[in-house]
Amino acid sequence: MKKLFSMLALTLALTACGSDDDDTPSVDIDSATVLKVTQIEFDNASHTFTFSLNDGAGLPVTGAENAKYKMMYLGHTPATVTAFSVPWHHAVLCSAGFEVEGSCMGELKEKSLGNYSFTPDTVPTETWQNKRLAITIAGALRQNKAEVIIIDSNAS
Repeated sequence: MKKLFSMLALTLALTACGSDDDDTPSVDIDSATVLKVTQIEFDNASHTFTFSLNDGAGLPVTGAENAKYKMMYLGHTPATVTAFSVPWHHAVLCSAGFEVEGSCMGELKEKSLGNYSFTPDTVPTETWQNKRLAITIAGALRQNKAEVIIIDSNAS
């Protein structure tokens, strides 16, 4: 009886120390009816950025690394002194799954529950100024509303 009690106590102790990560509520990208991109951080050196994706109620959205996406880098070159002095605007579109083909692909990875990083395989030129970023992620039911986000300190 003592052996049985010891084995039962050991089993209970081992299962009670399990991870709570599996119990964290989340929503799969293809089940989400709202997609919201938040907490965007940009690395100017690699043009990699991280962001959080939630369902609007704050639950993390998982599975976006297999979803359709459009990541657009925007900017313009410094103004040249001419009769018109108009800077030229540029864009690099990285996309997967949409009919519109981008000029680059990239790698979208889920780093932790609802937190992602994106690394483009084509880097916009370093001479761009007023850099901005627009992120679109699409699940089976919804895609987020792309907002243009300022990503450098030279922006006006």
